[in-house]
Amino acid sequence: MDSGRASPYHAGQNEVADEQRFQADFPEFLDLLENVASYIGDLDLARAGEVPAETLSSLHEGLLRALDFLQELFVLRGEPPPAPEPGVAFRSLGPSLKRTLPQRLAAQLADELNALPGRRPDDVSEFAALGLFARVVDLLRFVTYLQEEQAEAIRKAAPPTILSVRRAGPKAPAPKPAPVPATVEPRPPARAEARPAAPEPGPAPRQVPAPAPRPQAVPKPAPPAPLPPAPAGPGPDLSAYGIRIDEAGERIDAGHATVWFAVDAGPRAAGEGLAASFSVAFPGGVAFAVAEGAESSLGARLSSVVAVRAFCRAAAANPSAPEAAVGTAQHHLDMLLSALLSAGDATDGLTRIRGSIPPANARRILKHTREPEEALRRVTPALATSLVGAVAVASGGLVKVSVVRLGPALVETRLSGRVTSLPPVSRGAQAALLGPGARGAEDVGRTDSPAPLSLSPGDVLLLGTPALAKGATSAWTGLATLWPPFPDGLASGETARELLRRAGRWGETEPLHFAGPLGLAVLLAR
Repeated sequence: MDSGRASPYHAGQNEVADEQRFQADFPEFLDLLENVASYIGDLDLARAGEVPAETLSSLHEGLLRALDFLQELFVLRGEPPPAPEPGVAFRSLGPSLKRTLPQRLAAQLADELNALPGRRPDDVSEFAALGLFARVVDLLRFVTYLQEEQAEAIRKAAPPTILSVRRAGPKAPAPKPAPVPATVEPRPPARAEARPAAPEPGPAPRQVPAPAPRPQAVPKPAPPAPLPPAPAGPGPDLSAYGIRIDEAGERIDAGHATVWFAVDAGPRAAGEGLAASFSVAFPGGVAFAVAEGAESSLGARLSSVVAVRAFCRAAAANPSAPEAAVGTAQHHLDMLLSALLSAGDATDGLTRIRGSIPPANARRILKHTREPEEALRRVTPALATSLVGAVAVASGGLVKVSVVRLGPALVETRLSGRVTSLPPVSRGAQAALLGPGARGAEDVGRTDSPAPLSLSPGDVLLLGTPALAKGATSAWTGLATLWPPFPDGLASGETARELLRRAGRWGETEPLHFAGPLGLAVLLAR
């Protein structure tokens, strides 16, 4: 690698480099990153000590130039340069991860470069620039780590120093200073203008050698700060959440109302579904809810189950305050987050949440969920889910229903034969979700609470996931087209599950295109 080329970014100067020169140098910047990715991808950490120090120094300088170039790109676009992320401590990685570390870092950089549609600055979106910046910072930390490892190996192999020899044996007595002879030349007179007399002839005075300087004590380096002990708690018991009656379909009769609820993974789903539904009857009424875990959120499947169960049980205990039941569900997710943060790496709870994500990465996301980390501002907090719930109470021959909603969800009614959708109330540009941590506590205040509904016998309320309305004007239209007896033809809980199975099959064929996790809860007033 040629480390003698001039950097395209002049650090320390206040003037922004000329944009034309920047565009001309951009292909060279991409070539530099491609060379770095190729070289580091061929490294073998078992033989890292054989890499010449000059090569590592050249790599370090080249990555600094690349970092400066990216900072200039942000400046030219009028965007603030991002703050580097702390990254993973390479020394704390296990042997298997260390062995493949160079290849993984190089592959990440190569993926960022391959995603660029061209070789001009305009081809680099803000998202791509942030990705390149993060990869270059990781590689710069990695090369610094290799340099420190080499320096440590050299220090251990070096011969004992003066300090170490003196500490190894008994302290030798210090030599006595030689006496100063009387023939030493006298000092000149104090008056500068008086010239000294010429010395008389005689033997030249013996010169006294200057004493040798004492060796300076080398300060002992401070020991590295000990790493915090890894959590070793037992973790949460999630066995109860593995029993999913909603995946089999269920029916609950509660006086003047009947509720069916069911979920399905949805068409083309990979793995288990993210939707959940639940219902709890109480004297004089029933509570029911549907949730869909955010796809990009860690532990999304579990969060949806916890949300619907916590909401329904809290709403059944206090039917007059469904908004408070949403807060209770958020509190349950907070407690689950705390239990996961204290769980050991091998516990069933943390293993179930993180899936294939390394424990250290999963813990960082969980900590970011509790206290947002600026470097992870684009990472969705863990255990995030949407939630729509309702509490129905029999009153004077009618069924009074209060609905609450947080996040994307469907609410549709059939009142006196007319089907209507209840649009959500917009409360801010950012989509709200139910979840633990700082953002979850803030989003609870954005819960949508439409005016209460009054259902007469034969009226219906449908709660559902957004996927039920794909390919149709409404979820009601799509389901009724798929199965004309909907909803009056529902019988056992299994019929609700079978309806979603059909929707899943239609999601892969014509004419309807249901897409995503499927979940519903249907209340029919009697």
